[in-house]
Amino acid sequence: MNLLSKDWQIMSTEGSASEKQWYWSKKSSDERNGPVGREQLEELAEGGNLEREDLVWHEGFDDWKEAGSVEEIEELFASPPPLPNDQSDEKAGQPPTLPQSESESREVYDTKADVEGNIKVSKYVTTNAQRELVLRETEKQLRNICDSVTENRDGFNISGIANTFGSINRSASGTVTVSEKGEKYLVRAGINYTTSWAFWILVIILITTSILWVLPVGFYFYHKKIVKREISQAFDEVQVLLDT
Repeated sequence: MNLLSKDWQIMSTEGSASEKQWYWSKKSSDERNGPVGREQLEELAEGGNLEREDLVWHEGFDDWKEAGSVEEIEELFASPPPLPNDQSDEKAGQPPTLPQSESESREVYDTKADVEGNIKVSKYVTTNAQRELVLRETEKQLRNICDSVTENRDGFNISGIANTFGSINRSASGTVTVSEKGEKYLVRAGINYTTSWAFWILVIILITTSILWVLPVGFYFYHKKIVKREISQAFDEVQVLLDT
């Protein structure tokens, strides 16, 4: 019994020694993971933790390789074929689903991902016009509500948004970008809305004398809504002008 057990351990050790040991790393990371066996690679791929663009290496490789380009494991990243159009759960007598445009089927876009600020506004503008015309109409509307509008590579830098006498206690500036998305243009604003030096002077003076210190605080939050509303209305007006 002991001899059989010993022989089995030797066979098991030889088998595990012959299995390739893989190292892997996410493409966007410098962290090296492993070693793992083939079975563990399959589990990583099935769980979405290892994708075809990620890097793998084992003894014999000159350098790291993309997992999807390695013949030994490329089948781990095979995509299933599309479902047939005549799916059994489709209700009889109902029209088929409308086809998506190429740009919509290719990506789901986060409309506010590329702008920074504590106020974010975005709008899709549908038009056949060139980007230059969309930029000019956007600039025209921004100049109606901003003290300063300067053009940059992606759109505009803006400041002094919806300024009135009551806005002395806040500052609002940021960027507006115009990017083409298929047959649409995505217009986005990222605004940094902050308190001004006047806000803190008023609060410090009033908080020691009366309850009136709540007034500049109230105006601050009220004007934040105004800034967002004005930007949103300006974007809506761009669509109206391009439709005429």
